Amino acid sequence: MLWKKYIKIVFVGIQSALEYRMDTFLLLISCFFPILIQIFMWTALFEASEQTVLFNYTYSQMLLYVILATIISKIISADYCSVVAEDIKSGELSKYLIKPVNYFSYIACKFMGDKIINISVLIFISVIVLTIFILLHDFIITISALFLFVVATFMAMVLKFMISYLISCISFWFTESDGILLAMNVVGLVISGAYFPLDIFGPEVVSVLRILPFYYTIYFSVNIFTGVLSISDIMFGLLLQLTWIIILRLCIMRIWSKGLRLYIAVGN
Repeated sequence: MLWKKYIKIVFVGIQSALEYRMDTFLLLISCFFPILIQIFMWTALFEASEQTVLFNYTYSQMLLYVILATIISKIISADYCSVVAEDIKSGELSKYLIKPVNYFSYIACKFMGDKIINISVLIFISVIVLTIFILLHDFIITISALFLFVVATFMAMVLKFMISYLISCISFWFTESDGILLAMNVVGLVISGAYFPLDIFGPEVVSVLRILPFYYTIYFSVNIFTGVLSISDIMFGLLLQLTWIIILRLCIMRIWSKGLRLYIAVGN
């Protein structure tokens, strides 16, 4: 049956992730250092300003934001989508087009398998870091907020995958697209709130970013946990996440169809 093929692909992704144990170690390092740097920076800013609230966040909320933003950015990262661009550029895509498997589903399943290992590691990190944070700052998280946070983070992971896959399709039109993809990824991280809260840009810019799908990846998910968003904002945000996933899937189907007409398997 067709679904059995995709389950096997998920396990291939898991095996691939387990083969590269050093990547898991580097994942741990890449989480802790940015968190420590951000904590030192915001501690200094709050002490220098002598204010209890900066950019609509208290000191404890800001620390919680940078911790969660770093972890979520790792959880939802769609590194597998660079494979899409490489397959198109190198001509490797040809071998998948003649196989009885949908390429989008193939990449999605390998992405899922790889994420199972990464997420397991990141959950372990999250439990340790958040437990320490809760003990130091007397932060209280409700079961409902935790559940909505998990749902929003899962949707954010799917949304980020869709965005990255769509951007990777630019390789149909540009043979050397690495620089473009890197620039788009950096810009995407900034406007998704991976490095700092979007409130820094001011309410006018935030109101514009609220329309874009990037807003509903990191920034939206984190603020569910921090308690900044109301229940109505959360429900509306979850609806927009789902809406953007559907829109991006339709865009991928359309652009993929057009791209295949231009595909000439340059590398093969």
